[in-house]
Amino acid sequence: PTLTAAEARASVGVHAEVIVDDGPSPGGVASTVVRAGPDGIEILRAGPLAPDDVWQVVRECDGS
Repeated sequence: PTLTAAEARASVGVHAEVIVDDGPSPGGVASTVVRAGPDGIEILRAGPLAPDDVWQVVRECDGS
């Protein structure tokens, strides 16, 4: 599994426009992968970041 931002970048390459690096993924669990597009947000792979936390960040960025 990809546990660091560098590993995630190597894994997805140019397909990712943004990678958020908050340090190594805890507990050996692969990082959370999210797709953001014109139709909204989709969690592609669940990781240590809970879905509710993902949606909270989206709401904060959206001003909701």
